[in-house]
Parts: sequence; structure tokens; C-alpha cells
Amino acid sequence: MHDTLKRYQDAQFIISTHSPVLLGYPGAQILSFDRAPLGWIEYEETAPLQIVRYFLNNREDFLKELFCGVSSAVRSRKLGGKVEDSRSFDFASFDRFAQDDNYNVNKYKQTR
Repeated sequence: MHDTLKRYQDAQFIISTHSPVLLGYPGAQILSFDRAPLGWIEYEETAPLQIVRYFLNNREDFLKELFCGVSSAVRSRKLGGKVEDSRSFDFASFDRFAQDDNYNVNKYKQTR
């Protein structure tokens, strides 16, 4: 991508991703499909970044919540409604993200 932009400065890419690395590409314009109507959001507002940041800052809690099914209401109360270093963590997106991975979570639980 970077090499293409060096050669063709007018090049455009349409990328669908949950990667916080790709979302953080300099100058990226991020269109969110998480809410209606669709809208442009800043990198700091993306659910993938918030989820990874939460994981990095709260690894043990994150894993307990993911594998033990702690509800967002309990999590929000436990963390005082916000997460360290992330003023606007989107718990609903976290829960959707975890539910999408339910197969892997249940598989993990069975092996323990």
C-alpha cells in the first residue's frame, strides 16, 4: 500500500478491516458501519482500537470477561463506567465483538 502510494499519489484503497494497525494508516478516512446512518469517525473512536487498548491495559480482566461471560453492566460498574486510558470505551461493541467470537470462546471453555 505504502509503495503504491509513493508511485501513484492519487491511488485510493477501499479496505474492510478490524485491524487497528490498518485503521491507523496515516491519512486514513474511516467510515463506520456500526451505527445508522453510516458516518466518518476518528481512529480513536474505532471499536478495534478500543478493544485492543482495553486488552493491553486490562489483560486479566479482559480474559475473565470474555471467557466467563461478565455482562457489560457488571463490567461498567466494576470499572466505574470507563476503562483506564480510554475515556469512551464502547462496551456494546466489545460485547458484539465477543459474541462474534462465541464459537472460539466456547471451544476454549471446553478445553479447560
